[in-house]
Amino acid sequence: MGIGLFVVFLLLFVVVYYPCNNNSYCVPQGQQLIIERLGKYKTTLGTSLNILTPFVDRVAYSLSTKDQILNVPGQDVITKDNALVKVNAICFIKIIDTQKAAYGVENYEQATISLVMTSLRSTIGENGFRRKCFLQRCD
Repeated sequence: MGIGLFVVFLLLFVVVYYPCNNNSYCVPQGQQLIIERLGKYKTTLGTSLNILTPFVDRVAYSLSTKDQILNVPGQDVITKDNALVKVNAICFIKIIDTQKAAYGVENYEQATISLVMTSLRSTIGENGFRRKCFLQRCD
């Protein structure tokens, strides 16, 4: 009877405790979890209930796959016709490959902002600045 009671308690422990501790993850819609096994990339978990191997697997990153808004700081740009223009921008991004966003760059938000600033300066510098006058004649 003692061994049967032990097996019942063990099964009860596995059925009740195992899903309730940090080994089960319910990933909400619009997020993905990156799992590492012993420090190395294992898989990316999508929207569902997932159970991890205890003491071996861990959640390394939790990234949102929703549209994100990044504010690009204003900057002064010199155009092709030597006019000084103050430019402000807003950048909308969406992560498609979470593994590359997590492991490909240290901070993907800062890298995106830097890329937008460089592209903006380059585009405005190459094309110049066209003046639009509605009430008076512009030469």
